[in-house]
Amino acid sequence: MKCVLTKGQALAEGHACEQSARRNAMDVRYFHCDDTALETDLLQNASKNAGDMINKFQILFNRTRQAVITGELVEIITGAAASEEG
Repeated sequence: MKCVLTKGQALAEGHACEQSARRNAMDVRYFHCDDTALETDLLQNASKNAGDMINKFQILFNRTRQAVITGELVEIITGAAASEEG
């Protein structure tokens, strides 16, 4: 089973996660929390978590892309070797 994730899908997923994290952080304001230091920490954590997710998806995308490229190179090399023999 191949796991193929396009760059667009990875970025969209990362963006959705970032928005969700920001919404969760903003819930503090909804409950009338006046502690701005807490709000700042929550927003910073949400941004950091979203950034971490984007980085993970970028790595996944790059590894998947590299696996596809490697497979294509193997096919080219195998075909070239077979044509030399034939």
